[in-house]
Amino acid sequence: MEGNRYWVALFNEGGERAGVQRELVRCSQREEAYLKYKEYAEFYPNRLVMLCDRATVLARSDRTPMRRVA
Repeated sequence: MEGNRYWVALFNEGGERAGVQRELVRCSQREEAYLKYKEYAEFYPNRLVMLCDRATVLARSDRTPMRRVA
C-alpha cells in the first residue's frame, strides 16, 4: 500500500527559498492530486504551489504546466 504519496504545498512569500508554509492536501491517486494542485494554483495565483510525489517535484505554479497525467 502506497498511502498518500502525492502532496501539494504552499510556499511562503519569497518562493522555495522561504520554505513550505503549509501542506494543502495529500492524495493517493496522481490524477486527483493534479486536479487539487491546479485548484490551489488558481486560488493562490501570486504564490508558489508545488505538486510532489514524495520528495520529487512534479509541478510548480511558477513554471510551464505539467503534461496531462495518464
